[in-house]
Amino acid sequence: MGKEGYESIGMLTPALLESIQNQVGEKIEIIHSVRVRDGESYKVEIQKQAMLLKVTEQIERKNGFKKETQILKLIDATKNQTASYGQLNSRTWFLRPWIDGVSAWKRCSYVHDKPLDSASKEKFISDLLAMLQKSIDLKQVGYLHGDLQPNHYLFDSFGTVHLIDLETAVQVNIFPSGYRGALVHFVPPETAMGMIEGNKDIPLDVISEIYSFGAVAYFLYTNASPVAYSSSMEDTDYRSIPFEDKLKAIKAGRIRPFEYVRKDSRFTELELIISKCQSREKEERYQTFEALYSDLQLLQ
Repeated sequence: MGKEGYESIGMLTPALLESIQNQVGEKIEIIHSVRVRDGESYKVEIQKQAMLLKVTEQIERKNGFKKETQILKLIDATKNQTASYGQLNSRTWFLRPWIDGVSAWKRCSYVHDKPLDSASKEKFISDLLAMLQKSIDLKQVGYLHGDLQPNHYLFDSFGTVHLIDLETAVQVNIFPSGYRGALVHFVPPETAMGMIEGNKDIPLDVISEIYSFGAVAYFLYTNASPVAYSSSMEDTDYRSIPFEDKLKAIKAGRIRPFEYVRKDSRFTELELIISKCQSREKEERYQTFEALYSDLQLLQ
């Protein structure tokens, strides 16, 4: 429903909804709430265009909403897509176009749930290239994502990939970074070390982001975390492993060899590329997105 007759849903009070409508200059219709871990999110419509509305009371997310708005406007400058944010008292909101799509995890079920044939190999490389292009596009406007993970890639009904959740993005070559790390399974050793130390300004560069991309590719390919958190390389159940022990395993570079998690239907040429992305030493990884992109293209 719109403003008239609207009853409060959690943090999205009538006063806040009215404030948002005044700022965007349009009536907002609430379609339904969206399940999220932090804050509240809603699918809404503005002049029949579907939008995503996020609301939070977390102070640290205020700057994240502002940053994501700025980045989306840079990326979508020629597409006339609307992104905006604002604040009313203790609550901050963020509005962007809604994306109907599936995560990279669901998209790539043809890889991790089924034997690989030549057609699925080609499709997987095409999907990885499209995902990597999003990191290239983001860097071209001066940012690195900082939290690459399968759920942050959405494939829409046309097969177009979108890189979402840009709150943790870090400006290239800007320090202090204000970066505190990301989802543990996909961070590189140098980021894990910063998280162990409680560093609030962890350096992030393209080479670290390349490790994270490799970790995502590993997960999509094997259905397992790339790092062995326990003493067993075959044990993929990490739920009982303490958070700091996971970080220590990442810092130590305990990458799980592919033969422990994918015993047949292997794609060895891709495995070599992923392994290079996930080298413990930064100088042994790909040094640019473009170099990684070029090697992936050779597998098509």
